[in-house]
This record gives sequence, C-alpha cells and structure tokens, in this order.
Amino acid sequence: MNPDKVSSVPVIAIVGSPNAGKSSLFNRLTGKRKAIVEPTPGVTRNRLSADLSIHGKNVKVIDTGGIKARLKEKIDQLVYQQVELSLDEADIILFVTDVRTGATPIDYHITSLLRKSSKKVFLLVNKVDNKRLEEGVYDFYQLGLGEPYPISALQGYGLELLLEDISKSLFVHKKEYPEEERLPKEEITAAIVGRPNVGKSTFINALFKKDVVIVDETPGTTRDAVDVHFEYADKAFILVDTAGIKHKRKLRKPVEIFSIARSKESIRRAEVALVMLDAAEGLCADDIKIIEYVIKCGKPCAIIVNKWDLAKGSKHSDYETALKERLKLLEWIPILFISCLKGKNLLNVIELASMLKRRANISIRTAELNRLLKDIQSAKRHPLVENKKINIFYGTQTQIAPPAFTLFSNYPKLIKSDYLNFLENNIRSQFGLFGVPIRFKLRER
Repeated sequence: MNPDKVSSVPVIAIVGSPNAGKSSLFNRLTGKRKAIVEPTPGVTRNRLSADLSIHGKNVKVIDTGGIKARLKEKIDQLVYQQVELSLDEADIILFVTDVRTGATPIDYHITSLLRKSSKKVFLLVNKVDNKRLEEGVYDFYQLGLGEPYPISALQGYGLELLLEDISKSLFVHKKEYPEEERLPKEEITAAIVGRPNVGKSTFINALFKKDVVIVDETPGTTRDAVDVHFEYADKAFILVDTAGIKHKRKLRKPVEIFSIARSKESIRRAEVALVMLDAAEGLCADDIKIIEYVIKCGKPCAIIVNKWDLAKGSKHSDYETALKERLKLLEWIPILFISCLKGKNLLNVIELASMLKRRANISIRTAELNRLLKDIQSAKRHPLVENKKINIFYGTQTQIAPPAFTLFSNYPKLIKSDYLNFLENNIRSQFGLFGVPIRFKLRER
C-alpha cells in the first residue's frame, strides 16, 4: 500500500513564490476550481494533483505551496518538504513568477534550487493581464532559465503556446513509463471529515507510515481537500483529507470559508464519509452538525474515534453508550476506535469504508422487501389516524447509494415519521444496511 506509487504518465509540477498565481494556473489548466485561490500569500500548503490531457498526451499536474527564502515557521518547513517531494517526482517543472513584482530575491532563490535539477523548466511570467505589462517580462531574462512565457492564468492568455511547447517537450524528453496496469474491479472514494485538529491528516500519515500530507499542531493547517490515491486488497482507494469543519459563527477569514466549502464538496462527491472524533473531547455540537450533513447528503458513514490511547480506563461499550445517548442517529452508525499514535486499527478504517460502499449499493428484490413489509405490519400495525386504518400495500426499491424505497399506501400523507423510523430500522436490520442512510418516498395506491 503506497500512495507514491510511480505514475504511469509524465508529471508536471507547478512551483513558485507565495501568491505568484500557481493555484490559479492549476485551476485554469485542469478546468476545475480544485485549489483555493485567495489574495493572502501561503494559502496552498499541501500539494494537490489532477489528471490532464495536453494535445492528446495524458499527464499528472501537481500544485505546490509557495517557496520562501527563509523557513522561519514550522509550517513553512513542512510546505517546503512537500515541494521537494513534488520536484523529485516531476518530469517537467512550471516555475511561476509575477510580472507585477519583477524578479524578486525569492525568484533567484528558487532559480538556484532548480539549477540543481536536471528537469525541464518552463519559466512563466504570470499576471500579464494587458499589453502594458508585457514589457515587464524582459526583467526575467536575467534569471537565466531561457525565454520566459508571458501568461495570464486568470484570463488564459499565453497558455496555448505554453501547452504546445510542453507537448513537444513531452515527446522529446520521453522516458519509458510502465504500461498502465489494469484498474482493480472496485474503486472507493472516502472522505475523512471532522472538526479541526481531531487527527484527520495524522491518520493518513500514520496509515502509510510517512509524511503524505502536512501535519501541525495548529488547528486549520489543512486548507484544501487533498486526494490520496492508493491500492489495497485489490481495490483502488481515494482518501480525501479535508479541512476541519466548524460552526459558521467561528469563521473569521475568507480562506476558512473556502476551506469548509471544499470539505462539504468532498463529502458530496465521496462514496463514504468517515467522521473523526477526538476521544478526549467526545461528541461536540460541531460534530453533530457534521454527522447530520453527511446523512443529509445520503452518504454511508462511520464514526472514527481517534486518540483512544488517551482515554485511559474507558471501555468501548461505555463510550458508545454515551455517544448514542447524545445523538440518536448513532444507533445505526458504526463506531470504530483507533489510535494514530499507536497505529491501532488503522487498516480497519479502510476495510470498513469498503464494506460501507458495498452495503450502500445493495439491491433488494421486490418480493423480499414486500415479504418483510407484510411481516412488519403483522407484528405492529400503524396506529389509527383520524379513525382511518392505514396500510402499506406494496414497496419497491428505486435507487441505490443511498438505498431509496417507494411505498404505496391508502393514506400516504398520514403515515407518521415514528412508524417510518420503525420500518427503516427493520429494513436495515434485515438486509444488513448498518451505517447506510435509507430514503422513503410515499405514494398513494
């Protein structure tokens, strides 16, 4: 299980100083707003990757954090480590500079780093948003990296020529890439979500026993949603490391708002949501809101209680009982206890994600469903409403992931939510849908 498995396609890394426009270029090239773009320098920290086709050639593009001349803060050192990993992996490097600032000392510093590499470097002078700014491009010849490419990531100016030359370089500097292996039969995308500082990024690093994503004690270190690809048990997984989600009243900076928006987007596109809690802090109000949002999105989910090594003397059963007393939804959501520090139960999280996807995609035969509905109503009938006897005559499954059922009744508008919950629990128990939300649509016969 290795997240850094050698890519079967060429890799292009985007590097540069903070706020030079790397993420804007990444979003422009990939056609997606995957990287957060904000005027504040240093927004991007973890490296983001995406697949791209350039003139019929498939490549992988990596966006990196801004390189600083002096790494005073610990977070700057962690960002730089991620940049180094990207440079090692890359076949082609796009060095992004800013025409408005001219060639800065940081640009010279980055140039000295790139000279030590044998990789092909394209020097890009970004933010050439009008003709008047084109004269500033000449300032960058003194970096000695060849002819600069004037571009505007914001407007798309100059990218056609750049992509054409990258395509030619891919052909000229072609190296032997292994043939792309046949993809495993099953692919699973699981988003790891939760409040800030519960250990989401630490879990990924502990799982792979290496620094795959940046981890720091400061809450809010992760800002973008970072996809980590790997294979396990003949399945292809994407673990999505997300920014911590907190209540809107606690948000102060635009980057926090964008980060949480990315986290919620990750929940919506994921097939499974793994909600991580801090064992020492228990179930907080923000945790409950996250769980409710996951259920609203119809995602199969599990509760991952991290830092269990700190909960000395506690029993799993007592802790589960306390969680379920706080939130009734947890009666049907699996709870798994892990310790990233001790490496306990980490692979069980991956196996549970695989199981949840399988459960969410189950198809129930109509005959089996209706036999169960008949047995349920025989054991416990719906109470009279307005002196009317309410029957559910027939049901059929109309959707998977999440499973949805259409129920036909003589008085569908009078069916009580408590009775629907009773039906839901019986269907979940009978067909093994523990951890999977169930939807009902009521129609008149």
